[in-house]
Parts: sequence; C-alpha cells; structure tokens
Amino acid sequence: RWNEALTLADQFAAEVEAGEPHYLESLVRDVRALIALARGDVTAALDESNLAVACARTAGDPQVLQPALALGTRVALAAGRRDEAEQLFAELAADTHKAAARRVPSAGISNVALVASEFRLLPDWLTSAELVGTPWLTAAVAAARGDFTAAADLYASMGTRPDEADARLYAARALVAQGRRAEADEQLRQALAFYREVGATAYLREAESLLAASA
Repeated sequence: RWNEALTLADQFAAEVEAGEPHYLESLVRDVRALIALARGDVTAALDESNLAVACARTAGDPQVLQPALALGTRVALAAGRRDEAEQLFAELAADTHKAAARRVPSAGISNVALVASEFRLLPDWLTSAELVGTPWLTAAVAAARGDFTAAADLYASMGTRPDEADARLYAARALVAQGRRAEADEQLRQALAFYREVGATAYLREAESLLAASA
C-alpha cells in the first residue's frame, strides 16, 4: 500500500523536521527512499537515503543501521556514485560482522543483496551474514550469490512482496541473458503484477523491456 505508506511517511518526516526527533526516523526515510527509487526519482531517493544513514549512525543500533546502509549502497550505485556505494558497503560489512554474534535479523538487508556482487568485500559480508542464519539473511545470501529465484521464493514465503518482486526482476535479467526465455517470462509476470499495483514506474519500465526482449 505504497501511496498510503508515503502519506504516513511524509507526515512523520514533517513532524521530525518541525522539531520532534524520533528513534525510527531512519526507517521512515528508508520507506520514502525506496518508493522514490522505484518510481524513478533517484535524486529524492539519494537525499532520503543520506538522511536515513545519518540518523541510523546516531542511533547505532544494527537493526536500524544495517537497513539504512544496505539501502544507501543500492541508491548510491543507482545514482552512479560508485565510490560512495563502496564505502557504505564496507561499513555494512563491518557492522554485519559485529552483529553476527547477536543474530541481528536485519530486515531490510535485502536492498544490498541484489547488488552485492558489485563489491570487493562481498566474501567478507557473506561470511558474516551466513553466521546469522535468519530468514532475512538466508534470502539475502541467496540473492548475493546470484540465485535470485531462490531468494524471491524465500521472500514470498515471508510475505515481503517488494523484495520478492525485485528479486524476480533480477532473476529475469539473468535468465534473459542466458536465453532461458520461458523462465524469464514467468519471473517477469509475477514482478509486473506487483509493480503495476504499487506504481513502481522505473522497475515497471525495465520489466516490460525485458519481457519484450524475451519475446
């Protein structure tokens, strides 16, 4: 229910900016950044993500910091800020290592899993993530290893539909590149249904383009 979520997030952000700080500010800004990115407004996504990371660093709690760093990495990469994405991922890898002993569930870590193969520290992050073993990290590790279909199925079983759709889009990319068109179409069909429902215009355009390429 993205439109409703965005309305509530905007109201929350307005209260914070009016002088009512809140521990969960970073998570609310994550929501705004995710929707902006999915709808093609990379600049707004970057602004919100930067604020989320700053708030999360102040809080210092892995359950807040890791989602912010994960999304920050994804948004920075989408904005073409490769060096910044590398730095955020390095910070995330270090924090994941510290949090592994406490089995922090890390909801929201999915945002970095989709692009984790881009980074030099992927092996270090995987080692720490695999120690946690929660459903969130299990799905994220599958995606980071390139098994996006397995990750999507895990996200589906958890009921996190945005993560499922994103993983299916990435799965379709790989399947189209491999010439496995029927399998790609099945992944795209499921992703498209969600993207149309929530108005994720940027992802919708890519999914439709991939569908045409697989025809």
